[in-house]
This record gives sequence, structure tokens and C-alpha cells, in this order.
Amino acid sequence: MYVLAFVAGTISHVPGGLGVFDAVILVGLGARRPADEILAGLLAFRIIYQLIPVVAAGVLFAALEATTARRLFSRIAGDIGIWVDEVRPTVLAACAFTGGIVLLFSNALPLWRRLLYRGYRHPLVLFGLGPVYFFVICNRIPTGNPLLHRKSWSSILGTNAALAAVVLLMVLTVGTRAFMFAYLPVVLLAASIGIWLFYMQHQLEHAYWASAPNWEFHEAALKGSSFYDLPVVLHWLTGYIGFHHIHHICTNIPELSLAGLLQPQPRVPRCQAPHLS
Repeated sequence: MYVLAFVAGTISHVPGGLGVFDAVILVGLGARRPADEILAGLLAFRIIYQLIPVVAAGVLFAALEATTARRLFSRIAGDIGIWVDEVRPTVLAACAFTGGIVLLFSNALPLWRRLLYRGYRHPLVLFGLGPVYFFVICNRIPTGNPLLHRKSWSSILGTNAALAAVVLLMVLTVGTRAFMFAYLPVVLLAASIGIWLFYMQHQLEHAYWASAPNWEFHEAALKGSSFYDLPVVLHWLTGYIGFHHIHHICTNIPELSLAGLLQPQPRVPRCQAPHLS
């Protein structure tokens, strides 16, 4: 009966013999078995021999396509990363050279370019707009190849998601206006203080500068940045970042241990120390 039903379904050219195969089986076995048992058997046959193979084939095909797409994406991202790595030193060198020329011949520049430089170095820009751009915008955008810098991308995107959740919760709790008036001034003040600390500890007269062949790590760490001599309370509030030269020597030193490394160790020199006043 199965062979007869299979041949009938094949001759009918109906996909899978759907309907024809089932009708032949139902008519041929109707005198021997109840109709409900025959229909249950036909349903089980369709599931085992047709539905399950189709689903399995679809999953395998989707996995194959996903693997192919991932390899293609990885290859494209790798090619872009190689190109960026090749171009980046040239671009950075050109920017540094251009900046040096601008600083060296600033008196010979047109008035508008001197005004542009003065505007960039103005305290309102350096400690007002600059901190907002650096901390609120620049540090929230991941850069580089996401396949090669997965940890950095996941850290930045995870922080962004957490900040978005906190901001949304605060807006829903206190309202948008109250949140803006309370939160934004604090962010601006904290960002400006952070830029001030970085500025004070890296803008030094007689700072250490050396090219690659003559560059020395410890000299650059100790003399390329300063020890910012703050009151004890401000040292604690700023995470002891005033001990910046020690932080440059080893970034793994916990912030609460930085002060202890300066005082009892005579071998650790007290570098240029700008005071709060």
C-alpha cells in the first residue's frame, strides 16, 4: 500500500505527494484501521520524514550562511584595520608636523589663524567646551577594529548602556528639567577639574622631550609630568592623581598607594611640583 501511495503521489507531480499519498493510504487501509489512527500515522509520517529534515536543513543552511558572512565581515574588517594601521602613522606625523609649524611661525600667520589658536587655548574653550567634548562625547564613542579591540568596545558600549539606563531612571524619577539643572553642572564641573589636572601636570617648562632612539621610559615618566602638590583632602578627592609621575611609571599601582611611594622612598624624586596657589 505504501508503494502504491508513493507511486500515485509521484505521478501526480504534487510536491511531496501531499494529499494524493494521504488519500491512497486512507482509502486502502480504511477497511482495516479506524480513520483517526490512519490520520495520526500520516501526521507522524509527515513530521518524521519531511518536517524534521526540512527544519534541520534550514538550521544547517542558516549556520553555513552566518559563518560565511562572518568570515567575509572579518576579512573586510581586517583589511580596513591593516589600511588604518598603515595610514595612521603618516597622518599623525603630518598633524604633528603641521602643529609644530603653526606654533613655530605663529607670528607670521594671518590674523585669523592666530585668533583661531588663541581661541582654542582660551580658558573658556580649554576648560569649558573641551572637557564636555572629551568626556561626554569623545570617550563615549569606540574606535578601532571591533574584532581586534573587543574588550575596549564591550567596555565602552556597556558603560554607555549603563549610563543611558541611569539617566532614563533619573529623568523618570525627578523629571527632565530637574535632572538637567542638577546633573549637567556637576558633569561640567567634574570634567573641567579633570582637564585642569591633566593640563597642570603636562604643561611644564623644561619637560622631558626625546626622540625614539634617545627616549628613556623612567626619565619620560618622572620628568615628562609633574607632582601636583595639593592639600591632603584634595589628594584624596582626586584619587591621588597629583602623584602623576609615579602613575606614569606603573599604571597598575592602586591610587591609595601612590602617596606612600613618594614620601619614604628617596630614590623616587620629587619632580616639578606646581602648587594649588
